[in-house]
Amino acid sequence: MGFIIFIVKTLLKVTLAIAVFVAALLITPGLPPNLKFESFTLTPAKLMSPTNSILDKAEPLKLNREIIGPESIASRGDDLFTGLIYGDIIKINKDGKVTTVAKTGKECQGHHWDTKCGRPLGMRFHRGKLVVADGALGILRVDVDTGSIETLTPTGEIVDGKEMSFPDDLDVDTNGNIYYSDASTNGNMRSATLELFGEPSGRLLKYNAKTKKTEALLNGLHFPNGIQLSQNEDFVLVAEFMRARIIRYFLKGARKGEHEVFVDGLPGLPDNIRPNGRGGYYIGLFMPRYPYAKAGENLVDVLSDKPLLRKLIVRIQYLFLSLINTIEVFTGPDVLIDQVRSTVQLLGSNPENMEVPKKSIVTEIDGNGKIIKHLENKIGGAIAISEVHVGPTFTYFGTAVKKTIWKIKTKDLQ
Repeated sequence: MGFIIFIVKTLLKVTLAIAVFVAALLITPGLPPNLKFESFTLTPAKLMSPTNSILDKAEPLKLNREIIGPESIASRGDDLFTGLIYGDIIKINKDGKVTTVAKTGKECQGHHWDTKCGRPLGMRFHRGKLVVADGALGILRVDVDTGSIETLTPTGEIVDGKEMSFPDDLDVDTNGNIYYSDASTNGNMRSATLELFGEPSGRLLKYNAKTKKTEALLNGLHFPNGIQLSQNEDFVLVAEFMRARIIRYFLKGARKGEHEVFVDGLPGLPDNIRPNGRGGYYIGLFMPRYPYAKAGENLVDVLSDKPLLRKLIVRIQYLFLSLINTIEVFTGPDVLIDQVRSTVQLLGSNPENMEVPKKSIVTEIDGNGKIIKHLENKIGGAIAISEVHVGPTFTYFGTAVKKTIWKIKTKDLQ
């Protein structure tokens, strides 16, 4: 009997200690990271019927080497170009031969070094050069024939009083001006949880090709990523990942400088936006939302109206990172410490082999923001789609985390 009483008392003490610890993390003002954590609600996913299995037809490219994380795709003739998680920019010819044409950063020892080795994300060809948003290094212009790289705007540069920290996607107008997303000013690519769980701090930025200066066009976006100019370049679309919607920012006309919600209630969390070849756009949805995903499978829907829980997660993460950094002071730089730090920063996920839902969706909209249809899978095909690149014969699907690019006949999508 005495042993049982001891166990009960011990459990009560442990429970009380944990409760005090959690309460201290939640209510103590000024604890880092000192962000606002506010409740928000996503518009319910807009369903389309009947459902389809078009994406089941997508087949992986047959390549002569492994690739990881080909998020964005640009083409020149028959060749495809994309960026990988280790900083490589590669060319894929029509026979599936992969050639590294440039490397944006230093040699990598693993994904935990991505802020050093670079992470090419969104990319477009403009006047023969590949313009790249590297999430770690900045806005780059790459000569894919020589491998030379010019940095147009480095990460860390101050833009309207804040560091440009996390360039994600871009588009280039006819005059060479670059419109791009800065996914977060709360943190960089390695500390994205500060944006995902904290207050919206992302921006739409514009690099002026004549003055070589960058300005902020729109602030307070919640993890903006995909960027797409309209055909007439009178507005630019911005995907707002954490709100499952697309924002339109007007560049010309009576509403110049204004913005509005262009598409809301997407059935997944949006990544890149690209033309569908018929006056509208394809939106790659990285992760489906309920009811396309299982209840509780999409953390954004689960945590959006639970600011205290998000605060607790971020502050516990910060404590662990502080401990790791303190240990490193005594041990010096170490690969194992880098790996542990990366695991904590990514909340246990591994970008080399990330588990994602098997359900996949691409939303097609017209030029006015009306949803035309959802492209879906049922048993396989492309998953975790970040971008849709339409070609005359084949349409290609990129992904930020998987090890291939998929293709499908363009005529099968029309």
